[in-house]
Amino acid sequence: MRAFSRSVCSVLALLLLVPAGASGEGERRVPPGKPIVIGLHAPVTGAVPLPSQSLGPASDIYWKWLRHQGMTIHGRNVKIVLKNDNGNPQQARKVCREMVNENGAFLLAGVLQNSSGSVQSEECAEVAENAGISYISLGGTTAGVKDLSNHFAISMTFRAQGRLLADYFVEKMKARSRNNGSVSFNTPHNLEATRAFRNRLKDRKADLDVERLIARTAGASEAQAIATELQATGVENVFVFTSPTFFIQLLQAADNLNYEPLWSGIGPSVTTSDEHVRMACNGGAPFRGRFFSPIPAFEDRRDFDRTFDLAMTAIYPTGPKDNVVWQGWSTAKQIAEMLRATGPRLTTRRFISGVESADNLRTGILPALDFTPKDHFGASKTHVLVPRCSDERWHTRAKKF
Repeated sequence: MRAFSRSVCSVLALLLLVPAGASGEGERRVPPGKPIVIGLHAPVTGAVPLPSQSLGPASDIYWKWLRHQGMTIHGRNVKIVLKNDNGNPQQARKVCREMVNENGAFLLAGVLQNSSGSVQSEECAEVAENAGISYISLGGTTAGVKDLSNHFAISMTFRAQGRLLADYFVEKMKARSRNNGSVSFNTPHNLEATRAFRNRLKDRKADLDVERLIARTAGASEAQAIATELQATGVENVFVFTSPTFFIQLLQAADNLNYEPLWSGIGPSVTTSDEHVRMACNGGAPFRGRFFSPIPAFEDRRDFDRTFDLAMTAIYPTGPKDNVVWQGWSTAKQIAEMLRATGPRLTTRRFISGVESADNLRTGILPALDFTPKDHFGASKTHVLVPRCSDERWHTRAKKF
């Protein structure tokens, strides 16, 4: 009997030493002192790639800073595995499976995506669910993830932002006395936001005078036709939910007509880069806008976190320092708070229950989060960013709306 007991204890001890992700089955755990492996997917290439020189620092700057300071997550460091999803859903599923099965990811995340990455996030969220681990994303669509028990969104969903933007139109942009328009790609993910926006405007007794749904392949000719229609209808407030590329084409078409409405959007999309402001201003052309973003503007980073610049100087002294790296820092800091809420015994089930029971998860950068077992969409506020052509940068107009 004693020999049998010793054998059982030996087997249990070996199981505790198996790193998280060593198997695709059962609960995963990270023993004390072992690294927490986080698998990130992002569009290094593809239709809307992020700047390659920024992605490395964006993925690991916060975690390297913790190690530099001798700080851990309950005695554990974090190891990042970053793979290119090519902006393609099938590629996203492939690389997320690799990070689960080959790299031993304890959780997966798509926090470096912009609004065009919602489909890739759905694919990887399903991979995580099947593996029994969590997936963390910036808020996007709800359709493909609302029934996944392991998925957490750390910013407002498209639908929630659409409703909130309609409120903003009424309360801040005089939508009841002005003509309003929307321009969106005709995809299920984009329609979640635009339908919510339209219905909420109607509830608030404001009209949507022009609503244009276009193919993702739309180009300069469609942009010119839409700008002409918006101007002819006298639209003063425009909600645009397309790719940054098409949005810039629409702005240039409006500029050709000397048409200067107040533009708006939800994000992150065009707000992921100050380069979009430079292109929109086009050497001084007016560009007035109000854009939702979970991340405050890079230009205002010191108002939200004074440590970021110190970390960059210590870890990446030659740069790059830009919106993408700032987004990586901001979202990693939020994930760290979620891991800390789990406590020292880190397993997949404890992570989920710890995040669900934590109140008011906040970092001072992203708006605070409150999850429950029935609601894994924890954000209810956003930042409002405005473009300035004087310095060709985004600026944070309101900390939270």
